[in-house]
Amino acid sequence: MKDTSPEMEARLRELFRQRSGAERVRMGCEMFSTARVIMTASLEAQGYRGTELRKQIFLRTYGQDFDPVTLAKICQALFPDPAATLPSDSTPAASRGITHDR
Repeated sequence: MKDTSPEMEARLRELFRQRSGAERVRMGCEMFSTARVIMTASLEAQGYRGTELRKQIFLRTYGQDFDPVTLAKICQALFPDPAATLPSDSTPAASRGITHDR
């Protein structure tokens, strides 16, 4: 959705150009931090916690930057499935009524 007139976009661009590079970087970092706070609150309201919360934040932030195969590899490296690393005679905690994330 784009609801900003070309004239207002040009004015805003000019205002940003008048700021120093350091100010523009600071503004960008603050906007990223604010977006992350909003995203985290939204995900927590949906019940995400712990590792699954971090995974969802990663996917929302960087999910469009990688092809599906690369994204799956990154997620497996950053957020390994604990059930996949259990010895063959172990029963996953969830099946014993124990939950960790979510």
